[in-house]
Parts: sequence; structure tokens; C-alpha cells
Amino acid sequence: MNLRLAIFVATLLLLPMLSSLLTGADWGGEVAVTDLPVQALWLTALSLAGYALLVNRLAKLRGGADLLSVPRSYQAYIVAGSLGLGWLALSLHHYADTGVAFRLDAASVIAASVLFAVVMPAVLATRAWLATFPSLLRLCARHAPALPALKPEPTALWLLTLAIVGLMGGVARPQLLGMLLWSSPLWLLLALQLLWQEHTLFSGLPQGDWQRPLLAALSGLLVGALALAGFAAYGGGMAGIGAAGWAGCALFGLVAAQLNELIASGWRGKTRGEIFKRKAFPIPVVVKKD
Repeated sequence: MNLRLAIFVATLLLLPMLSSLLTGADWGGEVAVTDLPVQALWLTALSLAGYALLVNRLAKLRGGADLLSVPRSYQAYIVAGSLGLGWLALSLHHYADTGVAFRLDAASVIAASVLFAVVMPAVLATRAWLATFPSLLRLCARHAPALPALKPEPTALWLLTLAIVGLMGGVARPQLLGMLLWSSPLWLLLALQLLWQEHTLFSGLPQGDWQRPLLAALSGLLVGALALAGFAAYGGGMAGIGAAGWAGCALFGLVAAQLNELIASGWRGKTRGEIFKRKAFPIPVVVKKD
């Protein structure tokens, strides 16, 4: 698990930087520098934390999963993963040619870090709460097509290629490959899970089970809407985000749920060395006794 997390973070940090250096994608560009309202960040973070505790309690009362009952080390990984996803998203924003940059000082870094740390727990708690509604689960399963089962390692190589193209090509040509740049963390996570022969968020699709990805995307939308509404209400001054922004919220829900799958593999999975053990040398050795 730790190796996959290290590969995930290093790839998302280094490949866009390498592409930028090779192509000069961000040389000489003019961007508008914007201050982050620290008070709005803190209040949004506190509101989102309270929301996460509330929906986690509701999920527990309805017989669903309780995030507070998992091991403390697991909880620490979830919070750290959420914090990492937030800053990784901000680093991708730098390469996405949005024309806007954020001015970061000590106060805004601390406030943004607190906000980033609670987003993924809020998404996971929302997904656990939504999963306690049988009617919603039936709706997600209704008319859901069963997709063909794919071999793990060839699929992983295709997804890895897609992620690399997004992280490098999306930096060089953000107007053309911008969505591929933003979705590359999901493809990279899926590829790493498949290479280690672990479950992914989409493992149930060959059986027509679309509940997990649909609930993850819906959770991302709900948490994103709450965070954006709170940020605007607390003086963040954010304008409407449009269809691309809502798609980004759903995508974050998928990435958060898939990252949770990777983290969970540390408690139930095997190392790659245990999966692909070396075969014994095929020549028998006979020892004669005197």
C-alpha cells in the first residue's frame, strides 16, 4: 500500500513538472493572482467537518458503516490522503491553464490544509449514508448494463498510458486535453490497484453492479455543493462553477472512493511479491544417503 501511495504522489507531482520543463508550457504566461480568504476557508472546513460527523452518525444509526469505528491508523491514512488529494489538485490547477493563481501565505496554507483534510472523510461518510437507502440502491442497479470482464494487467497498462498522456499531454495542451489531465489521478489509481490484483471501484461492473461508482460520484456532488455554497456564504466570493465544475466534484468523489480502496488494501491485501512468487527451479535435486 505504501509503495503504491508513493508512486501515486510522485507521478502526479513529477510528470506535470517534467512536461512543463520540456515544453515550456507555463513560460511567460500571465495569470491573475488571487488571495484566498482565510476566514471563509476555516468556516467552510468547520462546517464540512460537522457535516461529516452528522452523516456518519446517521449512517451508523441506519445500520451502515461507521468511519469512527475503523482503526485509528486507517483514519489517519484517510485524513492524510484527503490532505494530499487537496494539494495535488491545487498543483494540477497550476498546469491547467485556468488563468488564475492563488497567493499562499502561512495562514492560508494552514486553513486550506484543514479544509482539504476533511473533504475525503465527508465524501466517504456521505457514501456510507447513501448506501443505507435500499430504494436508492435499487435505482442505481435498475437497467444497469453488465460490462465485459477485462484482464487486470493489460487493462492496467492501458490505464497507466492514459494517466501518463493526461499528466504530460494535458500540461502541454490544456485546452485540448484538460479533462484528461484532471481525470489522470483516477486512471493512475485504478492502474496501481489492478497491477497489485486488488479490488477497484469498478470491479462489480461485469456483474452489472454500478452502485459503488454511482454512489461515490453522487457523494462528491453533494459534498462539493455543500463546500462551494458554504465558501460563498462565508465571504469566499466564488461565482458559479458551471458544468465542468460539477463534473469535477463527481470526479473527486470517484478519486476519493478509489483512494479509499487503495488504503483499505493495506489491511486486507497482499504485497506484489506475495502475488507473483518466483517459481522453484524446475530441476529436481536428489540427495543420496550414505
